Amino acid sequence: MHRRSFLTALAACATTAGTLASPALAEGLNHRLTGDPRPVRLRIAGVHVTLGALVVQDRHRAFGTHWTGGAPAYEEDRADLSGTPVIGGLFRATFRNRWMAGLPLGTVTLAGTTLVATVDEAARLAGVRAVLGAGMVSWDLPAPLLPVTRVADGAPAGAVRIGRDGRLLIALPQAQPAP
Repeated sequence: MHRRSFLTALAACATTAGTLASPALAEGLNHRLTGDPRPVRLRIAGVHVTLGALVVQDRHRAFGTHWTGGAPAYEEDRADLSGTPVIGGLFRATFRNRWMAGLPLGTVTLAGTTLVATVDEAARLAGVRAVLGAGMVSWDLPAPLLPVTRVADGAPAGAVRIGRDGRLLIALPQAQPAP
């Protein structure tokens, strides 16, 4: 009798954990986001923008990346099981938790289809990879930051931090993913 109660409870926990860990449908999108490449398409101040580049610069140097085929997209409206003992390494940390643990570096503006992050010292970010978070979706930008030409700043859009894992974290709080 005790074995049956234990197995029933275990099955209920497994079902609940599976539901929490699985990606939910992204807000306004009709499919699950599990790391498949997807255009970085956002709605900012009522305007739809498909982003294609990121430039990180200081007064003297600039490093950036651009993408045309999209970037791996992940649903962020989920439980963060990355800190769970034994199985935590199987799960991706949420952008929100990575952002909260990151160190502030600067501001981000939008210039056309390019995000421009302004920091104090861009040279130390050469070769770093970036993650972009907007609403309940994050994108792992597909290439590391390489030397590029400086770009004029645009309209204020967000902030930039460096995560504990060394990745650049770009948060766009006023933006929402667009279908």
